[in-house]
Amino acid sequence: MTAETNVIDEAKARVIDELNELSERTSKLVRFTLSPKFSELTSTMRYLMQDQVKCMLEYGDILRRRLDCWDKPDECVGLALGKIM
Repeated sequence: MTAETNVIDEAKARVIDELNELSERTSKLVRFTLSPKFSELTSTMRYLMQDQVKCMLEYGDILRRRLDCWDKPDECVGLALGKIM
């Protein structure tokens, strides 16, 4: 294993860990939004928490796409160009 391969493997492992943590936090927040306590919050707070769930789901999707690109780099060429530019 080369030093470059090791760095890539470590980076990929960090993304996997990040995705796992995000998934757990997202699940907890979704469960809270379905609980009776959620309705006790102000409408602004409920809106913001629902928006947060949407952002967390989108972020998770981005992390999954990054992992897919590590596994299939040829299929990811130009994938994000529309978002970056």
